[in-house]
Amino acid sequence: MESSLTPAEIEARVRQLETQVQRLRRRLFMLVAILLAGMLVPVAQFLRQQPPPQISRDDSARSDRSSTRDLRLVDDLGRTRVALRVKNRVPGVYFYGPDGAERMSLTETGLLARGRDGSVQAHLGIFPGGTPGLALGGDNVSAQITLRANAEGPMLALSDSTSTPRVLLRHQASETGFHLFDADGNERLGLAVSAPNTQLRMSDSGAHVRVLLEDGPSAGSRISFFDSHGDARASLGLDLFEQVVLDTVISTAGENL
Repeated sequence: MESSLTPAEIEARVRQLETQVQRLRRRLFMLVAILLAGMLVPVAQFLRQQPPPQISRDDSARSDRSSTRDLRLVDDLGRTRVALRVKNRVPGVYFYGPDGAERMSLTETGLLARGRDGSVQAHLGIFPGGTPGLALGGDNVSAQITLRANAEGPMLALSDSTSTPRVLLRHQASETGFHLFDADGNERLGLAVSAPNTQLRMSDSGAHVRVLLEDGPSAGSRISFFDSHGDARASLGLDLFEQVVLDTVISTAGENL
């Protein structure tokens, strides 16, 4: 029969077991550390061999901007009323009516307003040739009222329904002019005022000057009359000495006497 252990022996065995457990724990920790080190070394070598990521300028620029081909604002019925788009290679803002028809547009060439039939009714902006202006009742070609800021001076033109100029007010250099035209585009009355001279002319339907009224330091004040061929027939005026001068030309059998 086995004898029982004394308390001293039991305590000695417990200490021995604790020592063995501590040794086993240290060895287990060392084994786990070795395994982890063996796994991390290949990973570190792989990452070290990879090239650094390249960020292009385009990618960096795109990261802080948004791109779209068409931006629209719709009403409560889902109809497009405003659109920001590039149309025919021209960027602009386009406004639409309830029927979906384009009513107004703002582009790099200016502001265009359209009627219900889609025709241009007003244009405020840059005309062909780089001239700023305003056109009402049509575009810059067919408008009934056109105001241009030309390089040589401003111009205001009134045209009829066939786009024929009928009234023209202009200023060029040092001369201001006012002109009236018939339906064929021929000048019938023209007034030109400059620093030294003033001239008023009246023409027939064939664009021949028939009456000419002029005043200036070189010829004094004079009114002249012309025939249908443009030949002077008579004139009445005051010379530089304020003397009345009457000139007449009488034609007989086609000869001037």
